[in-house]
Amino acid sequence: MEEEKKKAVSGEEIVKLGSFKTRIKRAGMIQQLTLTVMWEKTNTGEYPYLFLDKIVPVGELAKIAQKLSLPVKAKNAFAFPVGKSSKDFMGYSKWKK
Repeated sequence: MEEEKKKAVSGEEIVKLGSFKTRIKRAGMIQQLTLTVMWEKTNTGEYPYLFLDKIVPVGELAKIAQKLSLPVKAKNAFAFPVGKSSKDFMGYSKWKK
């Protein structure tokens, strides 16, 4: 069997698209969920994050944030990629719809 090669998607492309589907291990099952791009306002500007209206384990959020290079927020937690903060994503506002 030949497996399809999945193209790596950058954080900039996800922000331009407005949403992203990914697989998340939740409650012992792997589920395909859609993450929506939202914008957080701060004193220094706006930055994008991916939002999911479900409760997801913090470890899974951290994996997704690291894999997609974007902050991820769920009902129970907020995760940034390792070594990054909101200031690193301020330049993404030029792709805001």
